[in-house]
Amino acid sequence: MKKLIWIPLLFALGCNHAPASLGPQATADFNATQVIKTLDLVRDAAIAANAQTPPLLTTATTRKVVNFHALALKTIDASRTGWKPAVSVALFQLMSDPSLLPAEVQFLQPYFNVAKALIDAVTPQASLTISYPEAA
Repeated sequence: MKKLIWIPLLFALGCNHAPASLGPQATADFNATQVIKTLDLVRDAAIAANAQTPPLLTTATTRKVVNFHALALKTIDASRTGWKPAVSVALFQLMSDPSLLPAEVQFLQPYFNVAKALIDAVTPQASLTISYPEAA
């Protein structure tokens, strides 16, 4: 399972630079698309984990991840250049949700870390430092 986590991580972190030939709006769109793809990965992993027998994530936790995904995409779409702080804070809130079981946090942590790393890597916006909780 850990090998499956590293493949998306390498892809996400290795492909986060927009081509130099793009203009400012196209670069912002490129960066947003890279983050959207990673957020899709987080959502898909949660859904797949919930579909396992026995489920690795509860339906309530999966719903929280899916709702986060939907709201993050709406935020990115509404503001192609100013979405980073809002999505970062929402990801932090999801990661530190006290209702998540320790096993769920442990499962989701690598996906959260990939999303956080990519969000931090794209778009040179004003610095927003958030310390994300580590899995127990």
